[in-house]
Amino acid sequence: MCNAYEQHVKWVEYTRMMQELELGIPTQQTELDLPQSDIVRINDMAPVMRVADNGVELVQMISALRLAGRRADRCSK
Repeated sequence: MCNAYEQHVKWVEYTRMMQELELGIPTQQTELDLPQSDIVRINDMAPVMRVADNGVELVQMISALRLAGRRADRCSK
């Protein structure tokens, strides 16, 4: 496997950090928007932070990598 990382950010830590940075968290966001995972691979769904109306929101997106002239499923050595 080429690209993997752990995702172990707890909701409490996330909300504390967002408060310290004075970034708003949408009221509809909950702990379910930040699921825990031991590994996230290319083409897996994972939460991503993006700019929202008055702050930042978490959205589920597919992690993908597309390099010009290369196939996405190969590792560079």
